[in-house]
Amino acid sequence: MSQTGRFIDSFGFLWQVVEVAPTNAQREARALADVPGWLYFCSRGCTMVLRRYPADWQRLDWHELDALRMRAEVLSSDITRSPRATPGGTARITADV
Repeated sequence: MSQTGRFIDSFGFLWQVVEVAPTNAQREARALADVPGWLYFCSRGCTMVLRRYPADWQRLDWHELDALRMRAEVLSSDITRSPRATPGGTARITADV
């Protein structure tokens, strides 16, 4: 079974953290024998993944978990950057609601 945890980030958003370990078949197929797994960070509208993380991540406080989350790669998000710039020349951020 995967290890899980929850924390609130510095912006006040609740995150669920799930550790997913690769199966033996995945390790052999991808030569991932030295990789313990992945940490997935899930919050409303956003999923992130971190491939290198401390083995004792469950013992980290919320500040340390938030620091790990900031290193994670975004897999999917409701927030996207518009390809068109706004009148000031800066990118517009839009969200699907």
